[in-house]
Amino acid sequence: MTNATREPQRTCIGCRRRAVASALARVALSGGTIVPWGSGHGARPTGRGASLHPDADCLRAALKTGAFARAFRARVDAPNEDFLEQLIQRRWNRKTP
Repeated sequence: MTNATREPQRTCIGCRRRAVASALARVALSGGTIVPWGSGHGARPTGRGASLHPDADCLRAALKTGAFARAFRARVDAPNEDFLEQLIQRRWNRKTP
Protein backbone atom coordinates (compact mmCIF):
# COMPACT_ATOMS: atom_id res chain seq x y z
CA MET A 1 0.00 0.00 0.00
CA THR A 2 1.43 3.37 -0.97
CA ASN A 3 1.32 6.42 1.21
CA ALA A 4 0.41 8.81 -1.63
CA THR A 5 -1.52 11.98 -0.89
CA ARG A 6 -5.02 11.82 -2.33
CA GLU A 7 -6.85 14.89 -3.55
CA PRO A 8 -10.30 15.56 -2.07
CA GLN A 9 -13.37 14.65 -4.12
CA ARG A 10 -16.35 16.98 -4.64
CA THR A 11 -19.71 16.57 -6.38
CA CYS A 12 -20.69 18.86 -9.26
CA ILE A 13 -24.09 20.41 -8.48
CA GLY A 14 -24.96 20.37 -12.20
CA CYS A 15 -24.32 16.79 -13.33
CA ARG A 16 -24.03 15.25 -9.81
CA ARG A 17 -20.81 13.40 -10.78
CA ARG A 18 -17.90 13.23 -8.36
CA ALA A 19 -14.51 14.57 -9.43
CA VAL A 20 -11.27 15.70 -7.86
CA ALA A 21 -11.63 19.18 -6.39
CA SER A 22 -9.06 20.66 -8.80
CA ALA A 23 -11.25 19.72 -11.80
CA LEU A 24 -14.23 21.66 -10.46
CA ALA A 25 -14.77 25.38 -10.11
CA ARG A 26 -15.92 26.69 -6.76
CA VAL A 27 -18.71 29.26 -6.48
CA ALA A 28 -20.00 31.26 -3.52
CA LEU A 29 -23.04 33.38 -2.77
CA SER A 30 -22.51 37.12 -2.37
CA GLY A 31 -25.57 39.27 -1.74
CA GLY A 32 -27.89 36.77 -3.44
CA THR A 33 -25.66 36.57 -6.53
CA ILE A 34 -23.48 33.62 -7.49
CA VAL A 35 -19.83 34.61 -7.87
CA PRO A 36 -16.78 32.56 -8.95
CA TRP A 37 -14.56 31.67 -6.02
CA GLY A 38 -11.04 31.38 -7.32
CA SER A 39 -7.52 32.42 -6.58
CA GLY A 40 -8.37 35.99 -7.60
CA HIS A 41 -10.73 36.44 -4.64
CA GLY A 42 -8.05 36.72 -1.99
CA ALA A 43 -9.50 35.75 1.38
CA ARG A 44 -11.74 32.72 1.62
CA PRO A 45 -15.42 33.72 1.44
CA THR A 46 -17.59 33.00 4.44
CA GLY A 47 -20.63 30.76 4.30
CA ARG A 48 -21.52 27.95 1.96
CA GLY A 49 -19.88 27.16 -1.35
CA ALA A 50 -20.67 24.83 -4.23
CA SER A 51 -18.61 22.99 -6.83
CA LEU A 52 -19.40 22.94 -10.53
CA HIS A 53 -17.68 21.68 -13.66
CA PRO A 54 -16.69 24.76 -15.70
CA ASP A 55 -18.88 23.59 -18.54
CA ALA A 56 -22.03 25.05 -20.09
CA ASP A 57 -24.02 21.79 -19.78
CA CYS A 58 -23.40 21.54 -16.03
CA LEU A 59 -24.29 25.22 -15.56
CA ARG A 60 -27.56 24.76 -17.50
CA ALA A 61 -28.43 21.62 -15.50
CA ALA A 62 -27.76 23.41 -12.20
CA LEU A 63 -29.97 26.32 -13.23
CA LYS A 64 -32.76 24.07 -14.52
CA THR A 65 -32.95 21.94 -11.37
CA GLY A 66 -32.52 24.77 -8.84
CA ALA A 67 -29.28 23.25 -7.58
CA PHE A 68 -27.75 26.62 -6.65
CA ALA A 69 -30.63 27.47 -4.28
CA ARG A 70 -30.40 24.01 -2.66
CA ALA A 71 -26.61 24.16 -2.33
CA PHE A 72 -26.65 27.60 -0.72
CA ARG A 73 -29.91 27.05 1.17
CA ALA A 74 -30.94 30.54 0.10
CA ARG A 75 -32.72 32.41 -2.65
CA VAL A 76 -30.34 32.88 -5.58
CA ASP A 77 -30.48 35.33 -8.50
CA ALA A 78 -29.79 33.71 -11.88
CA PRO A 79 -26.20 34.31 -13.02
CA ASN A 80 -25.61 36.80 -15.82
CA GLU A 81 -24.68 35.75 -19.37
CA ASP A 82 -20.91 35.82 -18.98
CA PHE A 83 -20.90 33.93 -15.67
CA LEU A 84 -19.44 30.77 -17.19
CA GLU A 85 -16.62 32.72 -18.85
CA GLN A 86 -15.81 34.40 -15.51
CA LEU A 87 -15.90 31.01 -13.83
CA ILE A 88 -13.46 29.49 -16.31
CA GLN A 89 -11.11 32.48 -16.21
CA ARG A 90 -10.93 32.54 -12.42
CA ARG A 91 -10.65 28.78 -12.08
CA TRP A 92 -7.75 28.36 -14.47
CA ASN A 93 -6.53 31.97 -14.55
CA ARG A 94 -7.03 32.13 -18.31
CA LYS A 95 -7.16 35.37 -20.21
CA THR A 96 -9.74 36.13 -22.86
CA PRO A 97 -8.21 36.41 -26.37
